Amino acid sequence: MIYKIKSIHFSDKDSVYIVTDYSNIVMQYLIAYIQFAFYEIAPGYGLSPKQISSILSNVYGLDNIQSADDSSVIDMFNIWEKYCMAIDVILNIRMFQNEKLHDELVKQFYYIITE
Repeated sequence: MIYKIKSIHFSDKDSVYIVTDYSNIVMQYLIAYIQFAFYEIAPGYGLSPKQISSILSNVYGLDNIQSADDSSVIDMFNIWEKYCMAIDVILNIRMFQNEKLHDELVKQFYYIITE
């Protein structure tokens, strides 16, 4: 399946496309997981779709593609709003826990504050 990952806080040119076998709900939970884990490191900061794409590729091995006409859209802001009350539950999803994630999130935070 191909997903277009975007955020209402970024322009459409910042949207990214990810290819994976994950279902839509699993992708939503994974993106929420990454956002919530980042929030624990850097409250008040958020990741861009391009940063999420980098994390999905570097940490979880998902493939990025340039674009696609037929994709399912996932808005990161909507994910945050939809699942923010379930942060503790989502952060305990074992299949998303990854030793590389923390280091990648710190790297992305340094990128944000030095940009």
